[in-house]
Amino acid sequence: KVASISDLISYRLRNDTFVTRIEESELNSRHGGKFKMYVYANTIEYSEHIVLVKGDITDEAPVLVRVHDFNPLDDILGDSASGHEGKLQAAMRIVGKHGRGVVIVIREPRQSRVSELVRARSGGSEATGLRDYGVGAQILLDLGVRQMILLHNTEWTIVGLDGYGLQVVGQQSIPPSALGNDEVNG
Repeated sequence: KVASISDLISYRLRNDTFVTRIEESELNSRHGGKFKMYVYANTIEYSEHIVLVKGDITDEAPVLVRVHDFNPLDDILGDSASGHEGKLQAAMRIVGKHGRGVVIVIREPRQSRVSELVRARSGGSEATGLRDYGVGAQILLDLGVRQMILLHNTEWTIVGLDGYGLQVVGQQSIPPSALGNDEVNG
């Protein structure tokens, strides 16, 4: 018998849950207001991920979701080389205005992550890996999300999410006008 990707993911999800919620707090941010903040740990390659939840996401209605690959050059320093500076804060503001949604900040565990990002600056942006979506999928399941509207930079077709019991019912891009960049020349 040949198993589908969805079957394999379903099996692994039932038997190999590797994400655990370890902390919970409130966050009041100038980028979207008040959020419930959770910290999840990937127990395989220990790394901690921040999850921001706005509003009640437990009903059946689709939830606005951003899975964001944390990049300190873009997200803290505002490096404009990749064109992704301000995307995290923009996603938080969009979810804040919407009043309901989830922002998952995936942190890469590799110690060489910063030097790799600096080296990659000349080569353009770095795509979020599919394994990051596996981490995000397990977090969304723990939060009770089943249907989502994906908040993105680039439209994606993500194979295998149905194996997690998740469904992307729509996609919404982060418009350049939402970035709110403070431009400084020089």
